Amino acid sequence: MKTRAIVAETHKTTLFLRLTFFFGIFILLLTTALLSQSTRDAYEVKRIDVSGSPEIIARTSSGHIEVYGGNGNTVEIQVYVRKNGDYLSSNNYDISDDYSFSIEQKGNTIEVTAKRLKDGWGSWMSKTPNVSYVIKVPRNSQVDLKTSGGHIDVAMIEGEVKMNTSGGHLTIKEISGVINARTSGGHINLSEIKGSADVRTSGGHIELEGAEGMFDLRTSGGHIDIDKLYGSVKASTSGGNVNASMEVLTGNVELKTSGGSVSLSIPSYEGADLEIKGTRVRANLVNFSGSQTKSAISGTINGGGYKVSLKTSGGTAKLDLRD
Repeated sequence: MKTRAIVAETHKTTLFLRLTFFFGIFILLLTTALLSQSTRDAYEVKRIDVSGSPEIIARTSSGHIEVYGGNGNTVEIQVYVRKNGDYLSSNNYDISDDYSFSIEQKGNTIEVTAKRLKDGWGSWMSKTPNVSYVIKVPRNSQVDLKTSGGHIDVAMIEGEVKMNTSGGHLTIKEISGVINARTSGGHINLSEIKGSADVRTSGGHIELEGAEGMFDLRTSGGHIDIDKLYGSVKASTSGGNVNASMEVLTGNVELKTSGGSVSLSIPSYEGADLEIKGTRVRANLVNFSGSQTKSAISGTINGGGYKVSLKTSGGTAKLDLRD
């Protein structure tokens, strides 16, 4: 009986491993299919030669926008039209039936626009196809992007970046320049940024990692996480925690939340003017001069320096001076 039990258990284990293996293969194939968008699926591909520092303006009423910088002096615009998960081609669909669509060049400015002919519930009920772009540009481009219903991804640009979406996430990576980003209903993720950024979302989280410069981050309904920052930052949220880790202070640090905790980690050798308030405050202070209570700290560390302000109305405020 014991031998039969062992054999039965062995069969169960073997069956489980086989099912796990085949399930893993299924997930891999599914993921590959979802990520296999190529120019073969494009409704239109257009290449335009440019010089100097071109400006790219992209607008769509419904769809995603991706912009990637690279070498060369050519702008490549890939237009994708999708309905019910399927790509549509110019052989079986006329984009002018639903959109005012154009790709125009005026000097060194290129503008691509897809505006719905019918707005409102009628267009949604009729399941009007979505129009998305993948745009490859010279690295030293200026980009101005806006969509009413999708995500925006931008990477490897050395210039000004403007982006706005009413219903999607923003992903911003490897940018050297000035960034202005807005979303009404999504998260914002920034990494490997050099320059400055003014970033706001009404309903999502903000994450900033490996950046250098000046940053203004605001959300009305999410947390803010900052890691490996060289510079200065102003971050505020009405409904989440704010966590930041600074490598070097080159300006003021202001972190504020109305509905969570706030924490900051900086090197112990940094000098700073402290203003910390919360329902409870915690700090491993060194070379401190000032006043300290259970809910507030005011004073200087290491002789003073840039302003460091941590404020919360509904949680703990913590300062960590790390070696």
